[in-house]
Amino acid sequence: MALEEKKRILIVDDEENIRGLLNDILAEEYSVTIASDGKEALTQLEQEPYDLMITDIVMPEKEGIETMLAAFKKYENLKIIAMSGVANKRQYLLAASFLGAQEVLQKPFTVNDVKATVKRILE
Repeated sequence: MALEEKKRILIVDDEENIRGLLNDILAEEYSVTIASDGKEALTQLEQEPYDLMITDIVMPEKEGIETMLAAFKKYENLKIIAMSGVANKRQYLLAASFLGAQEVLQKPFTVNDVKATVKRILE
């Protein structure tokens, strides 16, 4: 039986602890790459194909909505989960959803939230 290639996920967040947590949660089951901002994420997308991008919305350099829109223009099959922890800024998540994110996650999230959301999108 041939081994199935792992789905590829790009995690984009300016907070190192969030990147590390998501990597820890997902790296066993998926091939994970990390970017610290939208600019770095778009460079990664040019270099390799990804099945899913999980991006924070509020980041320095190039924020998540801008990154999503740029990614959708070039990579129409890329699936996106947008996340935000900005208190009282649910409209960021609503905007991300309206602009094409398959799912949104409000920080803080649970390990089970992340695993279930990623699995649902990639199956």
